[in-house]
Amino acid sequence: MTLICANNKGIAKTCKKMTTLTTERSLFLTVPGFAFADATEFADDDAWKGYIADGSIIPLQGVRLVEGQDFEDPIIETDSGEKIETFEGQRGARYKMLYPIDQHKLVRLLSGQNFGVIYGDRNNNIKGVKLEDGTITGFALSFFKIWKQERPGADNAPYTTIDLQEEDVDEWDADGIYLTPTWRVSRLDGVLQVDLTTGTISVGVFSATVKYINSDNPNSDGSNVERAISGLVDANFEIYDQTGSLLTPTTDYTATEDSATPGLYSIDTTAGGAITSGTCQVVATASMLYNSEQETVS
Repeated sequence: MTLICANNKGIAKTCKKMTTLTTERSLFLTVPGFAFADATEFADDDAWKGYIADGSIIPLQGVRLVEGQDFEDPIIETDSGEKIETFEGQRGARYKMLYPIDQHKLVRLLSGQNFGVIYGDRNNNIKGVKLEDGTITGFALSFFKIWKQERPGADNAPYTTIDLQEEDVDEWDADGIYLTPTWRVSRLDGVLQVDLTTGTISVGVFSATVKYINSDNPNSDGSNVERAISGLVDANFEIYDQTGSLLTPTTDYTATEDSATPGLYSIDTTAGGAITSGTCQVVATASMLYNSEQETVS
């Protein structure tokens, strides 16, 4: 398959081989107002991870296209044989994902929200919309629904079903852009919600234990599934002092993981002036996609 070179002067000549577009396996929800600065940033995996960390992009991986819901504008033919376009075409699709119940619960909270969508396909292409200013964003959606998890049966699994429709049926044909990055689109993970437990402050130092806890699908003995979260750095902890001031990582405090107990950190705030109370929260960064509720420390 070839791609015809074109510009505003018209179609010119064959310029390069085209990477075949195929069915989607990744949906990347984008928040209102978000856009990549340009195609270079669109192709940068670190930029993607940064936007996932700050909540601008929410990845849904492992989707399976069940039904394409695209159709062209209907044409009405009058008694005299005149053909009239009605401009009621549609772009949309139905997808299914096989998610455990804890993931399904979180995903279903997204239903009906005002997202755009960038598509990732099985040939590692990413597809978006190039705006007039050169920025790249997701396709605007007029309908986005995540249904109840299906009841498993002899012929079906407990799928999570997504229906979406694009707001502008001509957006891809007029302003679509896609590229094939050097990194794997399917490897872009979302932010994982973790549990943070803090200890009592002593001379500006307190402990922070960080775990992933799954109580929706417990172990065979009924206990929660727990995993220690290792490798966090200073920037993964957001700390406010007793006056409500935000402290600066490394400058005002350090986070050191215990060598014998994974997921146990010592937070030392003496460098910026030992705090006596405040709050602590695990926050996502491009390299560590974890987030927790904010906890009070004293």
